[in-house]
Amino acid sequence: MYASYFFEVSANSAYKTIQEIREKEKLHLLELEKLSVTDQLTGLRNRRYFDDNFAIEHQKIKRYNNKLCLILIDIDHFKRINDEYGHQVGDIVLKEFSELLSKNIRATDLLSRWGGEEFIILLPETSLENSMGIAEKIHTVINEYSFSNIGDLTASFGVSKVDPNSKSNIESFYQVDTALYQAKNQGRNRVVAYENKT
Repeated sequence: MYASYFFEVSANSAYKTIQEIREKEKLHLLELEKLSVTDQLTGLRNRRYFDDNFAIEHQKIKRYNNKLCLILIDIDHFKRINDEYGHQVGDIVLKEFSELLSKNIRATDLLSRWGGEEFIILLPETSLENSMGIAEKIHTVINEYSFSNIGDLTASFGVSKVDPNSKSNIESFYQVDTALYQAKNQGRNRVVAYENKT
């Protein structure tokens, strides 16, 4: 009888231990998955996550004829901030900038760090006109904000509508990047929409 009781207690303990190990393993895998799609500095989604979600949204607009837009944002003269104040201050600015962007987009939008001092927003079911309004609002918020250690900074914005008939993601990214380039070329600190000249 004692042996049977001992075996039952041991079996229960072993079962609980196995369950705890499985739970820890599951949490660890979830954490690894989150890390693989998160920018470590800003906590935003990374480019890989963005690319995967863009592909899904692009398929939706092809199938359902929905609207889809992109906003590409670049902090103006960011290299100067790093050179003048150091990379630690530059990192603080990137974090604050990310938080500012996060607070000024809709729950349905996807914000990601595109690389360096560039950020991209995916706006499902949003017209170019409405996307321009969102970009202008964010532009104003940035211009009115005082960043830690440096005070003011500006940013340039490119906005584009995603063509459902585009052959690849590269075409869509080229268009929004072209709009951003035009914003910089026109003196920075502005919002410019992509215009198809064909």
